[in-house]
Amino acid sequence: MVWDARTGKKLQQFTTPTRGIREAAISPDGTRLVAENSLWDVATGKSILTLDTPRGLSATCVAWSPKGTRVATGITDGEVYLWDARTGAAGAALNVRRGMPRAVAFSSDGARVATGWEDNTVSVWDAETGRELFSLAGHSGEVRTVAFSPRGDLLASGSADGTVRLWDATRDRSTLVLGDKQSPGDFAAMSPGGDRVASVGEHEVAVWDARTAERRCAQSAETTLNCVAWSPSGENLVTGELTESRYPYSSGQAVLRDANTGKAVRRLTQETGAVHCVSFSPDGRYIIVGGDTESAIVVEVQSGQTIRRVRPGNGSVYAVAWSPDGRRIATAATSDNLVVWDARTGERAWSGSILTSHRGGYSYRVRRGTGGLAFSNDSRLLASSGIGMVACVWDVATGKRLQTFSGHSQQIYCAAFSPDATRLATGSGDQTVRIWNVAAGRELILLRGHAREVTSVAFSARGDRLMSASGDGTARIWMTVPLDLTETTLDDWKTRRREGRETPDEFNPFDVPIPNQPNPFETPPRNEQNPFDAPVKSQRNSSSAPARNERNPFDDP
Repeated sequence: MVWDARTGKKLQQFTTPTRGIREAAISPDGTRLVAENSLWDVATGKSILTLDTPRGLSATCVAWSPKGTRVATGITDGEVYLWDARTGAAGAALNVRRGMPRAVAFSSDGARVATGWEDNTVSVWDAETGRELFSLAGHSGEVRTVAFSPRGDLLASGSADGTVRLWDATRDRSTLVLGDKQSPGDFAAMSPGGDRVASVGEHEVAVWDARTAERRCAQSAETTLNCVAWSPSGENLVTGELTESRYPYSSGQAVLRDANTGKAVRRLTQETGAVHCVSFSPDGRYIIVGGDTESAIVVEVQSGQTIRRVRPGNGSVYAVAWSPDGRRIATAATSDNLVVWDARTGERAWSGSILTSHRGGYSYRVRRGTGGLAFSNDSRLLASSGIGMVACVWDVATGKRLQTFSGHSQQIYCAAFSPDATRLATGSGDQTVRIWNVAAGRELILLRGHAREVTSVAFSARGDRLMSASGDGTARIWMTVPLDLTETTLDDWKTRRREGRETPDEFNPFDVPIPNQPNPFETPPRNEQNPFDAPVKSQRNSSSAPARNERNPFDDP
């Protein structure tokens, strides 16, 4: 029915011959009504157009574009369709198979469409192409209503969980895609300054500009390149390689390369198995290398001398990481063993289980190289992802597991902390990147765009960009990530806008601090010395000699 809003008088009644009407909306000019799969003339009550939905399924939500030229309808098969309101011609279909769509709304300029889903998420789409721009997670119940603000700078979502969430919708959601025409490979790493991305493919290493997506250099290789890491100075790369594979034997190497040309400078190791993972020490003087030898080795970059060999457990070592303060090394093996070592003595500090949710066989991670371990910038937290569908955050000092993250539908290949350690990004075989609140263990954002598994993720040094690389042969630079305004206050957000601090280069949505809580989980007792409060030493060129007073973690005490 249509009513006069001023008098309460019933003006018109609309009926359908076969079913009831669950959703209806009046056009912006007030002359037409969309209800179920039909458009009606408000003045006469006559049906003027029928929308040809698949199998005649019922509509679960409807909305008009601001100019009244298009109609969006969500139907019970889990899709949302955009229609020409004059001809009834079908336009883009918005489909991610997340259950039934419960809400739909156009932005004020008609360029975007927001949808609320039965699986508790919100999606935002390009109204012309039907491409999903990003997905928002945070509700614990199905999303039943969505609405843009008149200026399109805010997005509100209401849920069956009894909450309304307000999202910042002003950020530029565009992404740079590295590899549309020239494949960057399957694994990538962001430079310490965040201005470049190094990638490795089967027989090539390349360096890309992280702001323009231009390829700066590329170098072919006769070996298969599995992984890559930047030196702290940004002047060199180390690649982990497979030189020969004859079942059941293989051999590999780690190679130091010039980051400006990609050319090999010298070979650092020669292993009896493929090299799957590498990581630099924070001063750039050492690397740790893991692979099929069931051991991880520490190598001096200048001389190529092996300093130490550690064995985390049975099976290949698929991930390694060196803490930013230089005191700890972390290793993970396919036997599910996570071990944290004292970098100076090589002794075990503690060990744990990766918490795999399925077992058996070598994973894609082991064959291609990973970012499955990541320290926070203050060296107090360690993130791990294994051969399962969960990621964990650990207290580096005690070995206590602080948080477990589950939500991906396939194996998690990589993890990375934001610079302030309040967010964790994970990439998975389900082709998505998810961003989590570290302290709460809650999923915040879901990013889609890759066509195959996501093999590496990294935040830029300022946290304003996120890089993800995939087995589809592309790397993506997500320019900004949507901000859930429930993490801050609306007044603070408005103040930032008035002061001009909302631009992507100046406003970091992940810089909202947690008051009086430098560690999202635990602050050490006042009188207890925290071994991880030592400042991080300045990064040095890997080829330079150590300063006279700089402590070598491998010197005898």
